[in-house]
Amino acid sequence: MKSTLALACVVAFLTQGALSTEPEAEVLPLPEVTPDHLEAPPPLPIDSVRVRLLDKISCQFIHIVVQVGRLYAFGRLRFLITHAFKNHPEDSQEVFAFLKVWEKASPGEDPTPQDAPIFSGWMFASSPPVAPLEHPVYDLRVETEPFDRDPPKGSS
Repeated sequence: MKSTLALACVVAFLTQGALSTEPEAEVLPLPEVTPDHLEAPPPLPIDSVRVRLLDKISCQFIHIVVQVGRLYAFGRLRFLITHAFKNHPEDSQEVFAFLKVWEKASPGEDPTPQDAPIFSGWMFASSPPVAPLEHPVYDLRVETEPFDRDPPKGSS
């Protein structure tokens, strides 16, 4: 008896929508969207990047402006920024750069093509932990470009 009543309730529920005289919802066409509306503007290439370098042993840190395509030295590190970009002014302030970093045994040596970099990848100013240089002695990070103000005290 219970199963017959349950079956009748299910049939009534299922047929109620089919027998309804209410109008169906109207399907409206989507507005036409061109790819120009979907894509963000490409980042702007820049020719220099502000970098913060830290020697964890001596607690010496400096801020320098690094030119793209030039090899730089800090202690036993040698580093090169091959590409650098920033967001458009209307977007959030972001600078990102592709770096290659080598460590040399003696301070006067430069990397050779046979040397494998200890870091090779993109660094983002707004999110340093995304792609950090993991080194026991040195820290290197890309910063946003507040060139209009002086670096913090203690840097050179």
